[in-house]
Amino acid sequence: MIITVIEYNKLSERSLIKKAKESDAEAFEELVFRSKDYLTNWIHKKTHNENETEEILQITYIKCWKYIKSFKGKSGFKTWACSVSRNLFIDMFRKKLRNRETSLEESESAYAYSSSTPHEAWESLKNEDLKIMLNSVLDDLPKIHRDVLSSYAVEELSYQEISKKLCCSVGTVMSRLFYARKKARALVKKNKEFKCYGYGK
Repeated sequence: MIITVIEYNKLSERSLIKKAKESDAEAFEELVFRSKDYLTNWIHKKTHNENETEEILQITYIKCWKYIKSFKGKSGFKTWACSVSRNLFIDMFRKKLRNRETSLEESESAYAYSSSTPHEAWESLKNEDLKIMLNSVLDDLPKIHRDVLSSYAVEELSYQEISKKLCCSVGTVMSRLFYARKKARALVKKNKEFKCYGYGK
């Protein structure tokens, strides 16, 4: 009997996701290994707090594992994980506001938004909500536009970083982003959820 040993570190992300959807824990662990440093840094830029960063990171991967079968794979695993993390961060931020554990001026999470008043903090929070809702729009965009908008709005990469990621010039990135926003805006106008934020009117 020949036993085939799978070298997960040599598999493509697409293959790892496919195996993870089949409940292959080792495949998911490899996805975690490849994305952990990036995701940790991304979360820490939001929280400015190591304990909160670690908490959100752990819960993010728990949720990703729980819902991996529903992941469509139209974006990279890191992008999807960032979206999950953003939801968790916003939930944590709102909980702090409700419980009044700290003042907005003293809250490290609030500082990440550079907000000095509750009104400004809430405005920043609404902007984050809008970014989250973009995920429902991304699936309806052509891949060429989905990739650039996802990189810019979800991963928050700079033009230069997107240029390197997509292997194209900065000018091409700007052009694609312009048309991606235009298409996304048309889809947003059809989405009633956005109207409560003053969009789509």
